[in-house]
Amino acid sequence: MDTQPTTHDLMNEAREWLQYARGVTQLLAELVHETDAVECTRMALALDAIGAMTQRGMRCAAEAHARMQAVEVTALRASQLPRSGARMPAAAGSPASQLPQSL
Repeated sequence: MDTQPTTHDLMNEAREWLQYARGVTQLLAELVHETDAVECTRMALALDAIGAMTQRGMRCAAEAHARMQAVEVTALRASQLPRSGARMPAAAGSPASQLPQSL
């Protein structure tokens, strides 16, 4: 059973993590505006959490992008392969280029 997430799954996960990070950022901004004193330890923990969520989201997006690129490269290479029965031209000077073309 293949448990690898699909590109679609990775993009959804990236979106979710980035939305979590945005939500926590907005919450912190509201708290800072409403309070007279900021607890530095709690603020540092929250900022670390935002960093971790953002990093996870970006990692998922990068993996999805790499997979999409791999699919495009594979498709491009497949489109450049010779058709069945077609002969690829031999490189000039190679032993194959010395053979008669009627073979």
